[in-house]
Order: sequence, then structure tokens, then C-alpha cells
Amino acid sequence: MTRFSHLTLRNFLIAAHDVVATAAALFAAFYLRFEGGPYFYERLPLLLRILPYFLVFSVVVSYLFNLTTTKWRFISLPDALNILRVATALTAALLVLDYVLVAPNMLGGFFFGKITILLYWFLQMFFLGGPRIT
Repeated sequence: MTRFSHLTLRNFLIAAHDVVATAAALFAAFYLRFEGGPYFYERLPLLLRILPYFLVFSVVVSYLFNLTTTKWRFISLPDALNILRVATALTAALLVLDYVLVAPNMLGGFFFGKITILLYWFLQMFFLGGPRIT
């Protein structure tokens, strides 16, 4: 793992891409799951309250799994495995957040739900695997 003091501007741009990809995947999963209807807008304030903490967590996870420090222009198998690890770790964090922290406060209902979490995993794999800065 690269030391934090050795990161370059390119690494910070990659981390910014990962943050945008994570936010886009989460919003897209929510929108697709709740079809942009009243349930989507009902849950949006809590999602916006949780989102900054989750994005900071995603930067830490990406850094720990060396996703921000790789030097690739075209994806290789180790890079794909890193993307798989990051997407799976973030999805597991959403699952824990949904089943442990948020669900008891939502009067027995789950905030994300299984379908949203599964959609998020697929979208996160797609968005993180997108083009990188060369």
C-alpha cells in the first residue's frame, strides 16, 4: 500500500472519480428500485444525511484495497479483483447499515432493502470499472 504522503494529484483525481462513481451508483440504485416515485423522495432526506459518511468510508476502502494507487490504463485481472473487492466491501457495509443501524429506527422497515443493495453492487462494479485517468 502506498503511503498517504506519496500520493500524487493523479491519485487524488482517481479517488474523486471513485467518490463520484459511488454516489452515482447509490442514487441510481435508489432511483431504479423505487422507480422515482414517492418512496424515493420519502427516503431521499435520510439518504442525503448518510451519504457524506458513506463516501468518506468509500475513499478509505478504495485506498485500503489499492484502487486509488494502481497505475493502469487498461484493466487487468488484479485491477478487476480490486474493483470486485471494493464493490463487495461497500455493499456489505450498506447491508450492515441497513440491517443493524437503520432498520430498528424505521419502525420495522428496512431503508435500503435487498433489491437496492443488489442493484448497488452491480452498478458499483460497472461505475468503478469505468474509464480511469491515464
